[in-house]
Amino acid sequence: DQTGNDEAIRDAVKVAATNEDDEYDAKESYYSIAHRIREPITEQSKMLVGGSLKPYQLQGLEWLVSLYNNNLNGILADEMGLGKTIQTIALIVHLLDYKKIPGPSLIIVPLSTLSNWASEFQRWAPDVNVIQYKGLPHVRKLLGQTIRNNRFNVLLTTYEYIMRDRSVLSKVPWKYVIVDEGHRMKNHHCKLTQILNSFYCNAPHRLLLTGTPLQNNLPELWALLNFILPTIFKSATTFTDWFNAPFATLPSEKVELNHEETLLIIRRL
Repeated sequence: DQTGNDEAIRDAVKVAATNEDDEYDAKESYYSIAHRIREPITEQSKMLVGGSLKPYQLQGLEWLVSLYNNNLNGILADEMGLGKTIQTIALIVHLLDYKKIPGPSLIIVPLSTLSNWASEFQRWAPDVNVIQYKGLPHVRKLLGQTIRNNRFNVLLTTYEYIMRDRSVLSKVPWKYVIVDEGHRMKNHHCKLTQILNSFYCNAPHRLLLTGTPLQNNLPELWALLNFILPTIFKSATTFTDWFNAPFATLPSEKVELNHEETLLIIRRL
């Protein structure tokens, strides 16, 4: 129930905002309120065959699954090189293998990384049916039939095609919308943000990936939070409460998840 989860997040913000004297207790309470459903993950799916996840990646997967289980959306902001792509693939495989949720998931990436995403899926999860949506108009038209028949798990495409071919792509009942290099959406008025908010807003789950540190620029951060949870971060009042709360500070430079897991944003350095 998304309404119930929206209320849980609002409650979490209120709890944290009123517990400024004890940051640790506040972090414990707001996290437990919003992440009510816990699912410990101690090993990766057998469908994930490209190698072994590192411990922090397994913990990152658990955090991503917790977002899913609790109808939350989030920002995976690990530093470049720590495997945001692999953790995202692991999430999709976990949903397919353990929860029998085949998708479809829409992953929007820069053109320069499209082939890398496809090769990582082939390496780590060859049983996942992935479409690369790109190419000349007649090629994309042929792909459109497969898309309409929903014979795939993941569609990889670029920002350009999301905007250009929205008449086709926005009609798909996406389970997840995942945006790589999500910091590109930090301007709420940019065309990509407006297109996603207008035409791709029905996906129940959203995830942003960014390796760019979240700067101390509240309007930019608000644009990202407004995209992942528009019903929560639509008001300036809630946003102000959020940044008055003790968990508003960015995590310290440690890899241990328990030192830095947050409600909606996680970053390991």
